[in-house]
Amino acid sequence: ETDKKFQQTRKEIRETGRIVRDMSREIGGIGNNIGEVAEDYFRGALENMPEFGGIKIEHVSHFGRKGKNIQAEYDVVVFGKDTLVVVEVKHKLTRDHVSNFVSESIPKFIVVFPEYSGYKIMGAVAGMTTTKSAVNLAISKGLFVITQSGQKIEFLNPEGFKPKEFPGKVKSEK
Repeated sequence: ETDKKFQQTRKEIRETGRIVRDMSREIGGIGNNIGEVAEDYFRGALENMPEFGGIKIEHVSHFGRKGKNIQAEYDVVVFGKDTLVVVEVKHKLTRDHVSNFVSESIPKFIVVFPEYSGYKIMGAVAGMTTTKSAVNLAISKGLFVITQSGQKIEFLNPEGFKPKEFPGKVKSEK
């Protein structure tokens, strides 16, 4: 009787472990998707701006590099003629994000991308939402701070696009 209960308990523990692993994978996927949405939003917005903090924008990109001893990813990099603005994007920007960006990500940029050592490097943080303390810390550290404003959208259809009309009847009111 006791052996049967132990076997049943072991089986339930394995099943619980499987459920926790599956949920963790799903939650991680949701978190990644939310982050990608924020990155796409800010990258798209910056691509459509003529300048950034007085810097004429020539190009906007996502940067990443993997090597034997190096791995780094930068959400958005804004290129000017002789200036780069490295932008850290978060869905919800916190003080910890700002601190890590200033102490780790920015210093690592030139190590990982030495080909840009001749550029002036500036930093920016962006968040769909922010905390007041994160904004204050970022400003005190000399970073640009960006957040969403309004409900701007963009149509991706090509010039001359003709929408399809779907068949259907409009019900008249009597």
